[in-house]
Amino acid sequence: MRGIGFKLTAIMLAVILIGIAGTVSVAIGIASNIITGETIEKVHQNTLYNEEALNNWLFTQETTIDALAEVLAYDERLYTILTSDRTGAANRLEDEVMDILRPSLKAILDNNNAQFEIYMGFLDGSALTGSGYQFEYSWWVSYERAWYKMALTDMNRAHITLPYVDAQTNELCVSTVRAVVNHGTLIGVIGADIYIDELLKITLEAASDYNGYGFLVSSDGEIMIHPDPDFAPNANGEFKNISTIKNGTFAGLWKSVTAADGTYKYKNAVGTVNYYNSAKLKSTGWYMITVLPEKIVTQPITNLVIIVIPIAVAVLIVAAFIIFTIIKKTITEPLTLLAKFMNKAGSTGEIALKPEDMEVISKFANVKDEIGQAIHGSATFINHVTNIAKELEGLSNGDLTVDVEVLSENDVLGVSLYKMEDSLNHMFEEINASSTQVSAGSKQVADGAQALAQGATEQAASIQELSSSITEIADRTKTNAATAGRTSKLSETIRDNAEKGSRQMDEMITAVNEINESSNNISKIIKTIDDIAFQTNILALNAAVEAARAGQHGKGFAVVAEEVRNLASKSAEAAKNTGDMIQNSMDKAGYGTRIAGETAASLKEIVTGINESNKLVTEIARASEEQSVGIAQINTGIDQVAQVVQQNSATAQESAAASEEMNSQSDMLQQLIAQFKMKESGAYNNNPPIAERSKQRRLAMPERTNYNPPVRSGDFGKY
Repeated sequence: MRGIGFKLTAIMLAVILIGIAGTVSVAIGIASNIITGETIEKVHQNTLYNEEALNNWLFTQETTIDALAEVLAYDERLYTILTSDRTGAANRLEDEVMDILRPSLKAILDNNNAQFEIYMGFLDGSALTGSGYQFEYSWWVSYERAWYKMALTDMNRAHITLPYVDAQTNELCVSTVRAVVNHGTLIGVIGADIYIDELLKITLEAASDYNGYGFLVSSDGEIMIHPDPDFAPNANGEFKNISTIKNGTFAGLWKSVTAADGTYKYKNAVGTVNYYNSAKLKSTGWYMITVLPEKIVTQPITNLVIIVIPIAVAVLIVAAFIIFTIIKKTITEPLTLLAKFMNKAGSTGEIALKPEDMEVISKFANVKDEIGQAIHGSATFINHVTNIAKELEGLSNGDLTVDVEVLSENDVLGVSLYKMEDSLNHMFEEINASSTQVSAGSKQVADGAQALAQGATEQAASIQELSSSITEIADRTKTNAATAGRTSKLSETIRDNAEKGSRQMDEMITAVNEINESSNNISKIIKTIDDIAFQTNILALNAAVEAARAGQHGKGFAVVAEEVRNLASKSAEAAKNTGDMIQNSMDKAGYGTRIAGETAASLKEIVTGINESNKLVTEIARASEEQSVGIAQINTGIDQVAQVVQQNSATAQESAAASEEMNSQSDMLQQLIAQFKMKESGAYNNNPPIAERSKQRRLAMPERTNYNPPVRSGDFGKY
């Protein structure tokens, strides 16, 4: 286990370490900001310088082409030749043009080391070079070349192309081109090819002094020059865009670069943090970007940390030794001795101060600091605890007259011991008085318990008789409930039959009404037959009249008409008789319908009466059932009362025996109390005395409520 000296030393060293670390961190942070800022600013200024140099160099190349274009724009002879009819000369240059241009082109080419070719393309697709190189016009046409088209976008100034593969050398190059306008007429495009090596040299050396590098990006984000082949244009002149390479890793950087010139801290595709300084070329709109790895910027800071840390460690070691020595002499040694004594007291219970302990106390108690005061106070407390132990020993021997010494009102042990002695005196006095009363009361309890047992036996016999009577009443109530239930079921059957008769009577009334309706229909049919007989009689009469008019020829027809007339008369008579019979049936059917209606009404009244009777019978059955249940519950309660009475009887007998035992125990308790030596009644004080040597004010203890035993009469009323 680590000692307190070690812990205090560790804490102080931790504080010192935190202070040193904080100071060093702040100093290194300030130095880091200064060094980083200066380095980045120098690289940025170097970037601006190289951007200016590259811009001037490109401006020089543009100026050369501008000057040549201006000269050719005022050459009357060239204008005349190129604007005259040149039919048949589509694939060759005329001697006059060659004589005019080639010396000038060759002179410029010889005086400019950056340009490896200078040429002029004409409107017919041909071209003339300063080196004398002849193009293959079967596939090469000047006005289809990218540099030719670029010059025509703005014919009033020179242009610089992006890198491309030269058809003559098959190497990457850039061109400065400008349209030649003579007398307001385009006569061709003049251009010069420049090796990309010159641009490469200026760009890559932009940050070489700081172990960095530079690269060149077009205004559209095409990487024109880069030291890494993965980013640079390939041999076919195909470019990689900074926004799309490495799955768009540099898209954010490109957005920042195009927003404004400056320095940007950015993490590349492999997770390396670099500082990127950008500057835009005014002549072309290109961007020169220099890259400075973060580790190069922070290297001076790392070197500074390597020097400062050993110095801080050395200071920390010296401080640790000094602090540990001081803490050991002033804190660890006295506390170790005190802890040793306390451990012995805690493990063995021995708290007496021996001579060697007193020697140690006298050595450190005179020291006027917290350690000395703690040792002196501990010794005083141990003496007090020893005195308390002696007083407790007297109490344990049964001597309740011991005088307890209390140092002050805050003496927890002394006050508690005094209260305990006082409480014991009160308690044993009250126990002695109570035991006397318990002895007398136990005799009364025994007599009362015997009488209670006899009364409980008599109650049990009476309850048994009551239980038998209740059981008989319960059986009769169950019989009544069963009879009422059967009566309810019979009334339900009668009600169902009455309802069935009522429904059948309703069906009979419906059938009689249908018969009346059919009779009415038959009466209508007979009326129709009677009308037909009447019409037939009239027709027969008309036929007889016509037969009489016919004379001899109508006799046979007259006989037939007479027979028809007789038949119509018989039909009319039969229809009349049938109608009378049907009317008689309809009258009787109406009478039957009225009787059936009255019978149905009577049946409905019977059904209503049966329903009311059934409800009453059902209520009687339910009431009988509830009475049966209630009587059963009463019977159960009486059984429980009988059990309780029997249990009370047994308990009363047990109480009588227990009271006898309690009487003997109270005698034994009085004998035990007689062994204690107690103060005289009223001789003890509620407030503990304060030792004079403490010179403290007397204790303001709360008043104690004395226990006053109740005055017992001859009868032991409560128990």
